[in-house]
Amino acid sequence: MIQTTHGKAYSAFMAIIQIRNMVKGMDALHAFHLKNMLKESVDFMGEEEVRLVNEAGGVITESGQVLIPDKEKQRTYIAERKKLDEMPCEIQTEPIRIRIDRCPEVTAEQIEMLDGFVIFEEEESDGDK
Repeated sequence: MIQTTHGKAYSAFMAIIQIRNMVKGMDALHAFHLKNMLKESVDFMGEEEVRLVNEAGGVITESGQVLIPDKEKQRTYIAERKKLDEMPCEIQTEPIRIRIDRCPEVTAEQIEMLDGFVIFEEEESDGDK
């Protein structure tokens, strides 16, 4: 079980989407499984964000931008959205393992976003076996 926050789960979900074309074989299968496990948290955050925007009298544009005309309600929304990001959650799986040598295009930012969700491993050398 992965203990995390909804904000970190959302970031990991986005990073998995970014790297999904880089991983192959079992690494891809593990990434697919992790993405599906993160989806519940992502869906919850989406529903809660819509609720917060509606309570603030705002709208979400087609591009995903949140517009709240009233400055006080906007400040309240930002504070509530931060609480949502920091809300603890459990992801019903263990961290997955991905061989970093099989996806050299992965960036430091993606690795950071996946910290706690993915263990990036190097190829074993003959001395490590």
